[in-house]
Amino acid sequence: MKRRYLVSFVALVYFLIVSVFAISAAENNDVENAIEGYTNIILQNPSDAVAYYKRGLLYQQRQKYEEAVADYSKAIEFNPIYLYAYSKRGDMYLRNMNYDVALSDYDNALKLKSDYTDGYLGRGKVFLAKGEYERAIFDYKKVIQLQPENSEGYIGLAAAYKVKKDIDSAIAMYNKALILKKKEQNLVQLEYVNVLVKLGDIYVIKKEYETAIENYTKAVKIKPDSVEAYYKRGLAYYSKADYDKAIEDANRVLILNSKFVLAYYSKANAYEKKQMYKESIETYRSLIANMPEDKVILEKARSAIYELGGMI
Repeated sequence: MKRRYLVSFVALVYFLIVSVFAISAAENNDVENAIEGYTNIILQNPSDAVAYYKRGLLYQQRQKYEEAVADYSKAIEFNPIYLYAYSKRGDMYLRNMNYDVALSDYDNALKLKSDYTDGYLGRGKVFLAKGEYERAIFDYKKVIQLQPENSEGYIGLAAAYKVKKDIDSAIAMYNKALILKKKEQNLVQLEYVNVLVKLGDIYVIKKEYETAIENYTKAVKIKPDSVEAYYKRGLAYYSKADYDKAIEDANRVLILNSKFVLAYYSKANAYEKKQMYKESIETYRSLIANMPEDKVILEKARSAIYELGGMI
């Protein structure tokens, strides 16, 4: 009898040590050791829904999405009312464009908690991707109703308005999101920059290129290595026939990423508009030199050179 209790006690101590090890590793961002720790917990207790969920989060962080989905599914299997597991698995399915199963997971999450904002955010993204814009708008408005300071709700609503061609409403929502992003503690610069770029995109649609350029410029001031902001600002300059600045921005993009194909095309087109055909041809040659493995790009670049009277 004493031996049985001793064995049980040792097993319990081991389980507690492993649990503490896993939690400590996760808190210290030691992902691999944390995964190992939760794996050991699962080996000791194969029906531990929390351990599966926690390990799923770590797999997701490591971009091991299939493993993450499998663990979230296990968490749900052993705890059918695991709200966060439904939501996180829905995020994974959404990422893989499995919209129907993602929708099912978000619906299940909202059945468990009708005021769960992440459920409405995720479901709104699904509806937006499926082209069900009114339903997306309903969900994003629900997010804002529940959490008026939730910037992601305004960003989603702006995206829905944009595809519905309600440009003024989209601008208003992006501006509201910017205000909220400024107020948020521990502001993530990338998120703020992304909103500025999206707002610039809206003004391009309205052909208000100066305002678009202002937003892209704000973005690059905050994040000087933003390839997207420089590239899109260059396009805005091109659209207003300021070809020199369009070329400058294309060059900035290519300094940051020499394989950003579209920047070569925008730069070459700007040179062509300035009737600087030699420079345009040289730009296409640079594209060929930097992307020798892509046959489609090579063929398009060669064709453009021939059209401009050049030779490879």
